[in-house]
Amino acid sequence: MNSLLLFKFEVKLTYVIFFVILLVGITSAFYLLYNNKYSLLYYGDTVSHLVTARYFVDSPGFFEHIIHTSWLPLPHFLLLPPSVINSFYSTGLAGLIVSLPSLAVTSVFLYKIVWTLTDDQYIAIFGALTYPFNPNILYLGLIPMTEAPFMLFFVAAAYFFLKYYWITPSPFTLGNYIKISNKSFDCHYGKLVNLAICSAFVVLASLCRYEAWFIPIFLIIFVIIAVQEKELNRKYKALSIFSAFMSLSGIILWLALNAYFYNNPLHFNIDPFLSTAAQAGKEGKELYLQPLNVLYVYGTAAISVYGPILIPSSITGYFIIFHRYYHRIKGNSKIILMNSIFIFLSLPPIFLAISMVLGIGVMNLSSWFNSRYLTVLCPIMILPVCILLGEAKKKFHEMDNVHVNRAIGLLILFLFISQFFIPGFGIIPTFLDAQDQFYSKTRSAIKAGDVLRSFYDSDSTVLMITGGFQQSRIMHSSGVNLNHFVNIYDDNIQKESFERESFKTPWAHAKYIIIGKEPDANAIKVVSYWLDKQNDLNRHYNIEYDDIYYRVLVHK
Repeated sequence: MNSLLLFKFEVKLTYVIFFVILLVGITSAFYLLYNNKYSLLYYGDTVSHLVTARYFVDSPGFFEHIIHTSWLPLPHFLLLPPSVINSFYSTGLAGLIVSLPSLAVTSVFLYKIVWTLTDDQYIAIFGALTYPFNPNILYLGLIPMTEAPFMLFFVAAAYFFLKYYWITPSPFTLGNYIKISNKSFDCHYGKLVNLAICSAFVVLASLCRYEAWFIPIFLIIFVIIAVQEKELNRKYKALSIFSAFMSLSGIILWLALNAYFYNNPLHFNIDPFLSTAAQAGKEGKELYLQPLNVLYVYGTAAISVYGPILIPSSITGYFIIFHRYYHRIKGNSKIILMNSIFIFLSLPPIFLAISMVLGIGVMNLSSWFNSRYLTVLCPIMILPVCILLGEAKKKFHEMDNVHVNRAIGLLILFLFISQFFIPGFGIIPTFLDAQDQFYSKTRSAIKAGDVLRSFYDSDSTVLMITGGFQQSRIMHSSGVNLNHFVNIYDDNIQKESFERESFKTPWAHAKYIIIGKEPDANAIKVVSYWLDKQNDLNRHYNIEYDDIYYRVLVHK
């Protein structure tokens, strides 16, 4: 009965955590919008994600839109429902609808993980709130990006992985509440259900961001080792291994889609414009095969994102964990079980570091470009700090000294406040990175879209010759149905661009043309072609808008 009451209390507390984060997030979002109506759309990718999601509604070819970028598909499906509402689509609030609940639920799962590891309610609350109240992470929880949904699936998978093997009972152990007469089967059934749920969340994470792609391999190896106990029957072992292998299905699906549409399962990584590898080739040369440079950039960005207090505290926590578990189960093969949750949580950060060394990932300190990737570090830093606090609290609790207990409480409060304020005192890298992407060309693209909106006749074709992210900005700000845009590129996405009638004689097909004078990499040839033939265009079109970046033409 006491266990059931404790379970109900903890569930109520998770609701409190969830709604507190929602309230803070909504308040922050509207404060940002009050100061700048584009504040939720600073990142170049925000608009591209919204446009990609809206394509599912505005334009035919459902399956083609799943695969037309190197981005994994799941975030765009999540953004689809709120993107249908024009006001949410235009302001970026569609991202708030997806990212903020993801942020809040991630915090709830962190609370459950810390509770399981420390058995301390206050430390669990600290762990849960430290994540969303870091200003860098909070901003990413307000905008239409992939980080917040990914972290939800990743941390949820980690929680159910923990429940799959954790030995100590907890109010959140699913198997404890499944009433089956055979208690032994009850325990095994609960573990198997938790493993299946873990595998499902791994699939979702691997369809959200590539950082999750190491996790299925680890999960399969771990489960194969874990089920070697002699007392387990063959059926249970087979189901466990099958559940682990199912975690690969997201990766297999994405490879199959690339193979079907492009005859190359790895096409997502060789896209000449949108792939991470392509961008790293242009901007990440100083990191390629330079592990010391990667370590410097990675570490400096991490200190800037999380502050100089959390990271040393986390390192200290790791020493405590090693000392505690090593001496407790020295010589026991189960040491791998006790440390596996930390290995699990470290896989995305390791993937990120390796991708930077191999030249398929990029990050820099000059503009804090891609500092948002360091979101994946947060759980693996929070947990050791929580365990450190738990050990300190247990050790000093024996002294039964009021002043000592107060000191521990003040320490917890100090760590929380430092995480909330210190990263924001000097800089907020994720926000600065977003602002840096909202530069003069971006504002000019928005202006070009506004100009198109002002005289668009609601039913004519618009030929876009800008390439990449620029076209998304213009399309988004124009409010024109995406089905009316024809985008011309000169890369492998549309090899026939130069042969298409809409390209050779656009005046016979398009009432409007928008040309980007400084095009993205996948439209350099086509833009150069038509800028050289401006006289031919002038016979059919009037120039309605012209600045240093864009030219908008309307058919005579």
